[in-house]
Amino acid sequence: MKYTRLISVLLLGTALLAPAYTKAADRAAVIQHGIVEGFYGTPWTMSQRQNLLEFCAKHDMNTYIYAPKDDPYHREHWRDSYPAATLSQLTKLKKQLHKAGMEFIFAISPGNDLSFDGMKGYSDRRAMLHKLEELYSAGFRSFAIFFDDITDHSGAQQAEFISFITSEFIEKHPDCPPLLVVPTEYYLKDMKQDEQIKTYTREFSAGLPEAVTVLFTGQDVCPDGLKQEDLEEFSQLYPRQKIGVWWNYPVNDYMRQRPALGPVDKLPSQPGNVPFFFNPMEYPQLSCLTLATAAEYCRNPAAYDSEAAWKNAIKEQYGLLAPEMRLFAEEHQRFENDWAHIGRQDSPELKKLYQELFSSNENTQSLASELLNEEEKRLKAAQKLKSKLPGKLLKELKPALLSYIDDKEACIRLLKKLTAPNAHSIQIMLELKELRQEMTQR
Repeated sequence: MKYTRLISVLLLGTALLAPAYTKAADRAAVIQHGIVEGFYGTPWTMSQRQNLLEFCAKHDMNTYIYAPKDDPYHREHWRDSYPAATLSQLTKLKKQLHKAGMEFIFAISPGNDLSFDGMKGYSDRRAMLHKLEELYSAGFRSFAIFFDDITDHSGAQQAEFISFITSEFIEKHPDCPPLLVVPTEYYLKDMKQDEQIKTYTREFSAGLPEAVTVLFTGQDVCPDGLKQEDLEEFSQLYPRQKIGVWWNYPVNDYMRQRPALGPVDKLPSQPGNVPFFFNPMEYPQLSCLTLATAAEYCRNPAAYDSEAAWKNAIKEQYGLLAPEMRLFAEEHQRFENDWAHIGRQDSPELKKLYQELFSSNENTQSLASELLNEEEKRLKAAQKLKSKLPGKLLKELKPALLSYIDDKEACIRLLKKLTAPNAHSIQIMLELKELRQEMTQR
């Protein structure tokens, strides 16, 4: 009798999990892929989540990870129960995703103040079990525990905590899949020092249960692409566990004034059975442009063409405004600072024209005239977007759009001066160079 019951439980678990993969598995080479709501900033409203995840489901994405950094019950006050109204909304969303063939993974980030020893350690273990049991009772079955962006580097203790949760919760609920985990050292350059594996990574890897999936972001937090070799290197650091990718594009929480509007690019053509989760912006409508290309990549990585996918996504989402949006978007792709180097280069042809102007002692007026025509075209496109974009999109894009319009008008004023007879070109050129440099930094 007990064996019959065990088989029934196992079959129930399989039935509960199957819809999360069935639809997209038939179409996508990357079996598990989707988004992680993992940005810093205002979490999406429930309506925004529903709309974005409906979009993701239509594009055959099959996973959603709930992990908004500024949801207090996810991170800062992780021990506390979710308010009944919030939990009810999330449960409703989970059911909708289940019907659409998407898995809802509920993440908790306890690392800021998690205790491991003594009565505090015991209390925190019980608090995590209680939290997970509450979520389980509400209908959730897939869970993640994240240790990213914290100062604690207790690799062995974190791994032991994951092992405890696995044995005391996951394994006692046969319909729950293994945990998803993000380590504190979650990018390759942070996992080594002087070509040696750091103590944290070595101990965390050695102590983790084999069943968990460990996520990383590549060589850096926001790297300039992800190579096949990066997957192999990370897999060697976690040889017993399954690995996955947390891709930090189009997220822009470190440069919020600048939307990320390029395609995903420089990703491996043969990722194998490695899950991919893309971290969007705080702006869900604008994020759809990149996410459409991410879905296309996951559908067939070997045949993925970032330019074609990007153009198709703009045409699909912006219709008659596609030409104008393409001009604006091509100048909002690259994110570059001391530690972030991600996204395609912005408007390489426009950039080349400016470089020729700044390096030329001849044909200054001719080059300035060519640039003037180009910038006037882009200004006109931006003004049309400002007057014609639908309300939700315009609300998300308006701050960047207004700043862009101001910048273009300033460029045009200087370029007109350069094309004038007897222009004081040296001074004007210096002003134009300074303006262009300011524009690339915001």
